[in-house]
Amino acid sequence: MQPVSLSQTNQDITNSRTQGAQNQARLDTQAQQYQGNYNADYANAGKAGQALSQFAQNMQNPSDYYNQQLQGAYQQYGINPADLLAANQSLARTQTTMNNLPQAASQIGGGYGTTAGAQALNYGNMAGQLQGVQTGQANAVNAFQNSIQNAMTQANQAGQLFATGQGTKEKALSDAYSGAVNQMQVSEKAMNDIETLQQNQGYATAQQISAYQNAYSNWVTAQANAQTAAANMMTAQSTQQLNAQKILESQTAQKLSDQQYNEQKTKDEEAKNKASAPTNQGGSFWDFFKRFA
Repeated sequence: MQPVSLSQTNQDITNSRTQGAQNQARLDTQAQQYQGNYNADYANAGKAGQALSQFAQNMQNPSDYYNQQLQGAYQQYGINPADLLAANQSLARTQTTMNNLPQAASQIGGGYGTTAGAQALNYGNMAGQLQGVQTGQANAVNAFQNSIQNAMTQANQAGQLFATGQGTKEKALSDAYSGAVNQMQVSEKAMNDIETLQQNQGYATAQQISAYQNAYSNWVTAQANAQTAAANMMTAQSTQQLNAQKILESQTAQKLSDQQYNEQKTKDEEAKNKASAPTNQGGSFWDFFKRFA
């Protein structure tokens, strides 16, 4: 691996910052676009929600609409429900009269001296008249009932169509609102994702720059440690050589001392031998000394 230089480290850091800035600028542009998309989708969701809310507030009760249509049908066909009640009341009175007709026929002329044939004739006359009235009244009641039933059917059909139309429109607005909300959520996620990428890009650039700085710092430290280790090794070698030199000198001095000691010992023995040897004057030094005792 080639040694790291300070200039190369600075160049790598500059390149990382440049590349990081370019990536950051690209992400910033995308973030602005996503922000704009989210704002637009948020506005659309708000409009869709407002339209749905307004429609819900203005929705007409189907029963109220049915009653309106029914009253319109009454007016269209000239129907008055009170007329049906009056017709039923008239028919009921006629029926009551018919039920009482036999008794009424027997009481004509005070009921005295009236023969059975006369009573039958009277009953027949009155019954014939009342039956015609009853038939007309029954027809009127039926006509009123049919007209009212037709009006109710028409109103009911209109009410059903109205309710179906309202339901269809409400569902369409609800679907539009749901779709707008979903789109807004998609845009929001995209916006959040790009923001995360922006943060990660800044962190990645900082990490890369830190890695270059740490690599150079570690290399400098390693170089210093290597130099220190080399210096320590040289010091140890010098110390070892010095110790060896001292040992050699000590050994040499010991040899010289031993030699000097041996030489002196030899001299001392030679002197002693000379002193103890006989002289030419006859007798030893001790004999000479005893002469003067």
